[in-house]
Amino acid sequence: MATGYTRQEDANIVTGAVIQDTHLDNEFDQVEAAFHATTGHDHSAGAGLGPLISLAGGSIGITGTLAVGNGGIGATTLTDGGILLGSGASAVTAMAALADGSIVVGDGATDPVALAAFTSSTGTLKHESGGLEFDANAIADGGMIVGTASGTMAIRASALTAGAAGFIKHELGGMEFDLSAIVQGDVVAGSGTGTAAIVKSIYGRNAIINGDMDIWQRGTSFTAVANNTVTADRWKWKHTGAGVVTIDEGEAGPDGTSPNPLRIDVTTVDSSIAAADIYRVEYKVEGNDATRFGFGTSDAKALSLSFWMRSTITGIHCIAFQNSANNRSYIIEYTVNAIDTWEYKTMTLTADTTGTWLYDSGVGLGISFILAAGTDNHGAADTWLATSDRATSNQVNVMDNTSNFFQLARVQLEIGSVATEFERRSWRQELSDCQRYYAKTFPYGTAPAQNAGLDGSISYRCDRATAVADGVSINFPVVMRATPTFTFYNPSAANALWRNNTDPGDSGAASTANTSDKGFFAGNAQAANDGTAELLSVHYQADAEL
Repeated sequence: MATGYTRQEDANIVTGAVIQDTHLDNEFDQVEAAFHATTGHDHSAGAGLGPLISLAGGSIGITGTLAVGNGGIGATTLTDGGILLGSGASAVTAMAALADGSIVVGDGATDPVALAAFTSSTGTLKHESGGLEFDANAIADGGMIVGTASGTMAIRASALTAGAAGFIKHELGGMEFDLSAIVQGDVVAGSGTGTAAIVKSIYGRNAIINGDMDIWQRGTSFTAVANNTVTADRWKWKHTGAGVVTIDEGEAGPDGTSPNPLRIDVTTVDSSIAAADIYRVEYKVEGNDATRFGFGTSDAKALSLSFWMRSTITGIHCIAFQNSANNRSYIIEYTVNAIDTWEYKTMTLTADTTGTWLYDSGVGLGISFILAAGTDNHGAADTWLATSDRATSNQVNVMDNTSNFFQLARVQLEIGSVATEFERRSWRQELSDCQRYYAKTFPYGTAPAQNAGLDGSISYRCDRATAVADGVSINFPVVMRATPTFTFYNPSAANALWRNNTDPGDSGAASTANTSDKGFFAGNAQAANDGTAELLSVHYQADAEL
């Protein structure tokens, strides 16, 4: 036992006085030796130097400074709630208790500092530069934190629909969809305004073939266009009335990336539209391509039509959607705001749940862009009608002046209530799709005509001389929509006969046999002057347009 201490039963030690307790002898001796060795002080009664020891209820208390080597802090006090900071071999220092809402932040080199990351312990977070401030308790079920490059951040209260597993909802209500409903090929698309939705099958989502009028197999300029004439592939001019138009490839479309928009110029006016009169550009969607919309079923889908147009007449124009029987119709109005200016238009409707709609190679859906319409064609807008009406009484008359024109480009029809950016398919893909409805032997840039040259014509060498039946089997470029109708052209004369190219002169009349959607046998009755091994040729066009 150390010298200078007295012992008393059941008494606390005060400044040099120690309890007599045989159970603490060894422990106390060890503590005294450690203090003496560390501080160099002799703890004699009344000395008043160095740490003072107290015992209470079996616990040892220290008053004074204990060196670092023995677990001391090198400081006489430590604030309630404070934090110890180490410095290697030097004394441990004390860091004051953190302010309400603060956290300790270090950089790995200098002493850490207190940072006011939380404005209060109730859960409000605050970025050190003021860029992020929100109440953590205010984040609702499904909410999230978003930020920008400038550092500004905030809570989006309904980023995820509360309690709906798998649903995502834009904070402004612009995007809401079931994640489990997204299948391969789908995308989530926005419009730049916050509105977004699932776009089904991103490739091939546009049901319109040649929507940007890239393909013109029949020619590029049509004057005094007759009713029911196809101009740009898949696009047909329909009219009843005295007005006359020219249709051709117009000036480049919006931003110059639509080089061949369809343009209609009025050449003979119809300033007084009779009740039965109507002027329109029509596109027919094949039933096989219209099945996606669910017409005539309880699974009818929302669909969006978008396009670019330019006109010399401002005001209300109409578009009509119809079935093949022309006894179900839906009319939508849109407004042309400026003269001779490309404008982008979008519209949405829900497919008809009633009526008869074809899901085969027939007409699945007809779409008409109206230029003028008489009262017999008027009906209500924005509702399915059991009529053939195609316009409202608000439709302007584009046919009332020979200075008037109407242009159309980038037409797209797709599933969904949000119109997406125009789907650009390759030129060769568009041509191939168009050849399902129309094919020809002439070079692409040559309009079918008699006496237009040999290039591309079908030919065979005569293996039997004189006027005997012969011919050649032909396969179409693609499977056509249906067995087509044929027109034949003499390559070197103004008639529809085969041409003998070896012994120049006309051969026999052209005929067809074994026709189908895949090909046919092109027959030739041959002429008396046709000799063995002589080359005989003819052109054809095959038309299976709706």
